[in-house]
Amino acid sequence: MAQNPPDWFRGAEIIFGLVSVLISMVIILNPGYGNGTLVLLLSLGLFFNAVRMISSGGVGHLSRSFRGMGLIGGALVVTIVALGFFSPGLGVSTLISLLASGLIIQGAARLANVAHAGHPRWLRVSALTVGSLTVVLASVTLLEPNLALVSLVALLTIVLLINGFESIISGVRPSSRKQLTLLKLIVFAIFYGFVNINWIDLFATSAPGYHIWLILTYMAPFGVLLVFQGLKDWQLALSLGLLVSLLNDVGY
Repeated sequence: MAQNPPDWFRGAEIIFGLVSVLISMVIILNPGYGNGTLVLLLSLGLFFNAVRMISSGGVGHLSRSFRGMGLIGGALVVTIVALGFFSPGLGVSTLISLLASGLIIQGAARLANVAHAGHPRWLRVSALTVGSLTVVLASVTLLEPNLALVSLVALLTIVLLINGFESIISGVRPSSRKQLTLLKLIVFAIFYGFVNINWIDLFATSAPGYHIWLILTYMAPFGVLLVFQGLKDWQLALSLGLLVSLLNDVGY
C-alpha cells in the first residue's frame, strides 16, 4: 500500500530539487565560467542532494534499513564534497572524479527505492529510471577521464538536472489520475523542448509568418489535447507549448 511522506519532507524535496535545477541552469547558460567555478557549482548541487538523502532518515514510515541507507549515503556524499572543498590542491580532474563518485552513491540510493513497497508504482519507475541514468552517466565520467573537461562537466550537469526534476516530482507526488496525467504532460514538454531540433528556426528564419510557424511547431504535440478535450483546455495546451519553447532556448 502506497504511503505518503510527511509534508516537511515533501517540501524539502521540492526545495532541494529546485536548487539543483537552478544550479544546473546557471551552468548551462554560462559555459564561459572558469573550471573552478563550474566544479564549485556542481559541488553545491551535490551537497543539496546529499542533504535530501540525509533528511530521509527522519521519515517515520520508511523502514530502518532505508533510513539508515539515506543517512549513510548522504554522509558519504557530504564527506566527498567536503574533501573537494577543503583540498584546494586537488586538480580539476580529480575533483570531477570525486563528484562523479558522489553521484554514483546517490544513484545507487535512488535505485534502492525501487524495492520500497510503500512507494507508488510510478515513483518506483521514476527512481529506477533516474537512478540508472545517474549511475551510468556518472560512471562514464569516472571511467573516461580522458574526455574533454567540458564534456565531463556537461555529463555531471545533466545528471544533476535530472535528479533535480525527479526530486521536485517526488515532492509534488500527484495523488489523482488527473494530477499524474498533468505531470506526465509537463515532463514530456520538458524533454521535447530539450531534444527538439526546430528546422524552421535553423533554415527558414526569413519565411513569411516565421514566428507563427515557429510557435506552431512547439505546440503541435499538444494539439491532441484540443482534438480530444475540446477548446476548454486551450490554456493548458498554450502553456505546455510555451514551456517547450523555453526549454528549447535553454537547450540550444
